[in-house]
Amino acid sequence: MISKNVIGCGMGVLLSMGAGTAKAQKDSKPNVLYIIMDDMCDWAHYLGGNIQVKTPNLDRLAARGVYFSNAYTAVPLCNPSRTAMMSGMQPSVTGIYNNQQPISGSSVANNSLFMPQHFKNNGYYTLIAGKIFHTKPSSGILQNMWDDMSNIDGGYGPFFKTPNLPQNLQGKWQDYQEWEGPDADFPDVRNSQKVIDFLGQKHDKPFFVAMGFYRPHTPWTAPKRYFDEYDVNAIKLPVTIPDDLNDIPAYAIDHFIGQNQINKQKILSSTGKKYWQQMVRAYLACVSFADDRIGMILDALDKSPYSKNTLIVLVGDNGYHHGEKERWGKSALWREACHVPLIIAGPKDDKRIKSGKCESVVNSIDLYPTLIDACNLPKINNQLAGSSLMSLLLDPGSKRDKPSITTFLPGNFGVHSGKWNYIHYVDGSQELYDVSGDENEFVNLAGKPKYKSTIDSLSIFLPKTWLPGIDEATEKNKRYHPGNANQLKNAGKKKRKRANSA
Repeated sequence: MISKNVIGCGMGVLLSMGAGTAKAQKDSKPNVLYIIMDDMCDWAHYLGGNIQVKTPNLDRLAARGVYFSNAYTAVPLCNPSRTAMMSGMQPSVTGIYNNQQPISGSSVANNSLFMPQHFKNNGYYTLIAGKIFHTKPSSGILQNMWDDMSNIDGGYGPFFKTPNLPQNLQGKWQDYQEWEGPDADFPDVRNSQKVIDFLGQKHDKPFFVAMGFYRPHTPWTAPKRYFDEYDVNAIKLPVTIPDDLNDIPAYAIDHFIGQNQINKQKILSSTGKKYWQQMVRAYLACVSFADDRIGMILDALDKSPYSKNTLIVLVGDNGYHHGEKERWGKSALWREACHVPLIIAGPKDDKRIKSGKCESVVNSIDLYPTLIDACNLPKINNQLAGSSLMSLLLDPGSKRDKPSITTFLPGNFGVHSGKWNYIHYVDGSQELYDVSGDENEFVNLAGKPKYKSTIDSLSIFLPKTWLPGIDEATEKNKRYHPGNANQLKNAGKKKRKRANSA
C-alpha cells in the first residue's frame, strides 16, 4: 500500500541536485503543472458549494493563487469539455458534442494546434499522467504531443463485485464502496505518484506536466479512511423544492430530465433517500481522496527546485448534479452541471501574478490563451475562442464584460454573464435565472415580460451558426442555424440518449 504520507520515492534525488538546475529553471520559461479533476462540481470548501466537504489542499492552493468563483465549463460532459479546453475551440466549431465523437473524426480538430503540442513545439518537455483527453492518444495528433505517455489513462476503477445499491438501482456507474484494498489499486494513486517522482528528478528543459484525476467521477469508490471522514447520518442533502420542473421547457424535460440515469422516484422514496445520502457521502469521500493526492503533488513541488518557477492550473472538466433539478448527473445547461473550480497560481518568482478571489465570469476555454500569455508562447491566430485571463491574474478584483458560453448538444447554449444564466435551446425555448439571488435556479424568469430586455441583451452572444455532431454531418462544413429546429428533429436521437452516460 502506498501511504498517504508518502511524498514520492524520487524526492531523495533532490539532495544531489545542484544549484545549477534551479538557476537554469529560474532563468527559463515557467514550468506548468496542469491538473484536471473529473466531474468536480463546486463542492470544494473554499467555493462554498458544499460546506460539509473537506478539501484542505484545494483550499491552500486557492489561497496561494487566484480562484475564480464564477468559472464555467465549455461543455458539461467529459470528451467535448476536454477537447474544447485543450484546443481552445467551441464544439460549435469542431462538431464534438458528446463522448462518442472522437477527435479523429473532426477535420477541424485534427487541423488545430492543441495546447500540449504548442508547448512541446516551443521547447517544453511534455508529460501526461491520467485522464487529460477522453480519447486515448493511441496514435496520430494526440500521441505526438507527449514526450512521456507511460502513465496515461488507467481506467475509472477499481470496480467491485458486491453491489451496494438498493434493489432495481443496480449499476456500477452509480455504485459506491469503501475500498479496503491497497491504495495503488486506484489509477489516481499510480498516476499522481508518477508526477511526484517526476518533480523529484533533474530536468534541464521547462516542462508541461498534465495530471488528470479520475475522481470524483463514478464509481464513487475511495479508500475507507475517506469515507470515515463523513458520518452518513449527518449528511445534508442538496436543497430542492416540490414542482421545481413546472416552469422548465418541454425540450429540457425531454432531453435532460427524461433521460436521467437514475429514476428519481426510487431515489426520493424512503429507501432511496438513504441511498441518496450514501451517494452524497461517497462523492464527498472521492473529493477528499483526490484532494489528498493533490496535496502530495503540491508538497513534492514545494520541496523541488522548481517551486519558484512553476505555474499551477487546477480545473474541473464539468460540474455535477446531486439531486438538484431532480437530476443526478452532468450533461445539462443548469448551473450545477456547468459551474467548476478553477485556480491559477503563478510561479513564486513572478510577483506580478497576485492571489485572491476573482468574481468575473470566465470559462475553461480561456485557459489556453492564458497560458500562452503567462509562458510567452507564440500567439495562435484564428483558432482560440477564449480570452486570456492575465489581466485578472494581475488584478483579481478587476472586471471583464465578456460572458461565458456553454454548449450541450448542437444548438443548445448557456450564456453566463454577471448574475444571469440564460439558456437557449435549439427549438427556441428559453430559461433565465438570476443566480445572484436564486443560485439553485428555482424560478425561470424567461416568460416574464419585464425580463425581455435582459434576454435580448444576452441573446446577442449566442453562436449564430454551428456544426452538427461530426457523425451526423451529411456534407462537409454543413451548418445549422438557430430557430431551424426541424433540421435537428430526427438527428442523433440515440446519440443524445447515450450522451448522458459516463
